[in-house]
Amino acid sequence: TPTPKAETVQTLYMTVLRHLFRFKPECHSMVSTPPYSLIQTHFFWSHVSTCCDLVALTSPEKQRTLTILSAIMNFLHFRKQRMEMILEKQARLRADVERLQAHTRGIRDAERKIEITIPPEQQATLSELNTTTAHEHQEVLQKELKSLCVEEGQLKRALDMKLNIWRQQEVKERHVKEVLGYGQCTHIHQRREDMADKIQKISGQTQQLRAEIKSLRDVCGEETEKAQVPAIYNTLSAAMDKLHQRIEDHSTDLKLAVAKLSANI
Repeated sequence: TPTPKAETVQTLYMTVLRHLFRFKPECHSMVSTPPYSLIQTHFFWSHVSTCCDLVALTSPEKQRTLTILSAIMNFLHFRKQRMEMILEKQARLRADVERLQAHTRGIRDAERKIEITIPPEQQATLSELNTTTAHEHQEVLQKELKSLCVEEGQLKRALDMKLNIWRQQEVKERHVKEVLGYGQCTHIHQRREDMADKIQKISGQTQQLRAEIKSLRDVCGEETEKAQVPAIYNTLSAAMDKLHQRIEDHSTDLKLAVAKLSANI
């Protein structure tokens, strides 16, 4: 890696310092310290002066030198951007102030013209009209304020009701856990899940049985139409009756189990 010369680094430091303070570094002792720059000077000499000592100038480290110079250049770039933004805002503010002053002057001129143009006998009518308009506007604002207060009260009551319901649910769950115990509650939930699984299995079996019954009916119809054998039809009818009876038995057992589980809960 190339090693920069001490003179080059010193020249670069001096250039950066000149850009930073806008005058030559050897003129620091000749410049008076105004009160508003005390904080900036203290910050600079407490954090940057340790980086600009003679050791850093005579035997600079590459990474340290690049870091310091990059930080100073970033600060200069940031200060330039902020100054440009401040100048733009000041120009906009100045234009807004001038526009406001122009509008204010226009309003005053219009008021003077109105006072001169309107006869004295109509000025009383105009003042009454302005007063009436102001009262109407005030009444409208009061009505809107009352409606907003009513809506706020309704929202607060609804929120309180939600909070009460939520607290009651928490108290109920806590009471159930205290009475039954956490283990028993878990056991009941597990049994409920097991019963739900059984219900799903029985429903699947029922669907399979219905599919089988449908296929048997189709086969029975085809065989009956083809062979016209009453014995086969009677056998299939008896099988279907048995399947229907099994389905009813399964449904009855399932209802009893669900009723027992609900009673236990």
